[in-house]
Amino acid sequence: MVDNASDGDQTRNVALKYNTRYVVEGVVGLSRARNQGLAHSRGEIVAYIDDDAVPEPDWLSCLLEGFSAPEVMAVTGRVFLPVNANLAKYRMHPFTSPEAPTAESSTLDSRMPGWFDRVNFRGLGIGANMAFRRAALEKLGGFDVRLGRSAPLKGCEETYAFFSLISRGYQVAYACRAVVHHPWGATETEMWARRMADLYAAAAYAAFLFFEEPDYRGATLDCVARRVRRNFGRVNGKGNGDGMMMRNDLFPRRRVLLAMASGPFLYLRSLFTQFP
Repeated sequence: MVDNASDGDQTRNVALKYNTRYVVEGVVGLSRARNQGLAHSRGEIVAYIDDDAVPEPDWLSCLLEGFSAPEVMAVTGRVFLPVNANLAKYRMHPFTSPEAPTAESSTLDSRMPGWFDRVNFRGLGIGANMAFRRAALEKLGGFDVRLGRSAPLKGCEETYAFFSLISRGYQVAYACRAVVHHPWGATETEMWARRMADLYAAAAYAAFLFFEEPDYRGATLDCVARRVRRNFGRVNGKGNGDGMMMRNDLFPRRRVLLAMASGPFLYLRSLFTQFP
């Protein structure tokens, strides 16, 4: 259990209660905390879950099934949101709905058409439910500390890890039976704020990919251009696109445009951020 700069003994007490190893990461940052967990791990497989997520009893065993092929270096699963009919329209991530087309287990590699778009912009999985072969994640240097919550680029650290593995010729698996439940905001205001934060993070990540992965600049621009067209296209008077996994008819277009245009500025600002 990694304690990421908490100001009390609650995390330590929980670790002691369940006889769990307790590690402190003194610098705030989700990627830093995950890297500490990696550094102190001992097993071949390292699984990650958020501190506010609740797994199904067979969560770990279902994740492990995804590693049956030696080419698979990471496995991700499904994340269900609390049932709230009033907030159902915000369930736009493909891995949060029982009726989603991604309800079947699958693997993704660089030989598959559309893999770049799928892993980077259409949602292969999120950090609340994932596992890696420890050796593979160590070869990547862990998660990039510039990405993730409390970092300059406030998300997509797991996305970049998945992309990095696939671009190196490995596979990432999606295990539909590996399920965790995760809160995502109790009110419409909270859900709205969360979705807008996700869009800002996705735009910053697109800029990150463009500048940091020159071999994929064309693919990045193509993905972004298609999402701009979808966000600002019209079908029966409404937007018709996912817009980096975001239905634009739920949000003012000026806010969506501002978020998408902010990516390069957020990335450039990250270049001048000092890291401890």
